[in-house]
Amino acid sequence: MEAVAGETAGIPSCEPLPSVNLGEVFGLMEVIRDNRGQMDVFRLDSLTDYDFGHTLAVVKAGEMLDLLDTPKNSVLLTNIGKQFLDADMNARKVILKTQLQQLGVFRFVVQILNEAKDKRLPEDIVQEELAVRLPTEDTDVLFKTLVAWGRFAELFHYESNALSLESESQ
Repeated sequence: MEAVAGETAGIPSCEPLPSVNLGEVFGLMEVIRDNRGQMDVFRLDSLTDYDFGHTLAVVKAGEMLDLLDTPKNSVLLTNIGKQFLDADMNARKVILKTQLQQLGVFRFVVQILNEAKDKRLPEDIVQEELAVRLPTEDTDVLFKTLVAWGRFAELFHYESNALSLESESQ
């Protein structure tokens, strides 16, 4: 297996996720599309009900997923972002799943689930593993964000305080 930048001994590096709802990201993308695909971040913030810090977190989430790009003070839709907005719900889930699988934290969780018995782990074990890799993060918030994003993209299944891979993700 070829090494990916930021990985050590085959273990993906983990990055924190902004604690935002994907619906917020998608809504912001729609606003940007309605403004010819590019907006000044301050003007964008003035159109939201968020405080500026939350607007930046939503934009960062979109950027991490490669749906948005942020040159200087601009926020613009990427080609993937445009494809996403033009897609139906099922195609959106496929695009999002592909984008999530590019993020180290999702690759890491998929890896530990693949190594687990029945490809399922209790929530507390996943949180402990995340805490080791991201010691300064609130792992409860991170876990909830990870699960919400992963469930929307049909990457993860969460039930009875345990996380597992969706059957086609294995």
